[in-house]
Amino acid sequence: MTKGAASPNDQIVLFDNTHVAAVRTARWKYVVRSYYRTYDVPLDRYPLLFDMGSDPGETYSVASLHPQAWPI
Repeated sequence: MTKGAASPNDQIVLFDNTHVAAVRTARWKYVVRSYYRTYDVPLDRYPLLFDMGSDPGETYSVASLHPQAWPI
């Protein structure tokens, strides 16, 4: 890849070993696994969705406000 070149991908899949932990697009970050210290916390029933444009610090999940955006 050339430095500064646009990515050919629409989304980036983030893994923790063999598990998908999150999916990131230009606007959204959809989190399905989280970690607290050494505890693996699957978020199958309550995924987190962050609007990276308005909340880049990932402080508030908007999953209940934007169900059409997930799963990405």
